[in-house]
Amino acid sequence: MAGKQMDDDLLRIFEDLEQYKRFCKEFGWYFDEADLYNKQSEGYNEFCRFKEGTRIPKNWIRDGKTIWRK
Repeated sequence: MAGKQMDDDLLRIFEDLEQYKRFCKEFGWYFDEADLYNKQSEGYNEFCRFKEGTRIPKNWIRDGKTIWRK
């Protein structure tokens, strides 16, 4: 029975990792697998806020405006 629980936990971890990776790509955050479940990571905190339903601005747009502004 413990094997089934561990399989479920591993599946959840990999699903969370994939969601976090997609979030980082879409919103322009630096992706590092070690940041998953790290409450001190700014990117992971934004990911948690996003999952709770908070609207998150895209860094790609913000960075693009900074680069082209003279």
